[in-house]
Amino acid sequence: MKKVNVIIWERLPWTLLVMGSSLLLMYLISIPVGIYTARHQHSPGDFAASLVGFVGMATPQFLLALVLMWVVYLVFGISLGGSSHPSSCNNR
Repeated sequence: MKKVNVIIWERLPWTLLVMGSSLLLMYLISIPVGIYTARHQHSPGDFAASLVGFVGMATPQFLLALVLMWVVYLVFGISLGGSSHPSSCNNR
């Protein structure tokens, strides 16, 4: 059995990598879309970007995370469920 601080320090780099890359992706998408919608007000592209933004804000984060975990499992065959990994089950 491992200590909690060892487990945290093992997983911290991956957590920071996922956090940083999602932040970078968010900026790479949102800034150009924001510039486009500011320059082309009331255009079909502006309405489409606004619709996608409103749907994105209205979607609960836990639901989006579950859907993305399911997609990763279907595409790559990797289970991201954490404690449901087969090696964590005790067969008695």
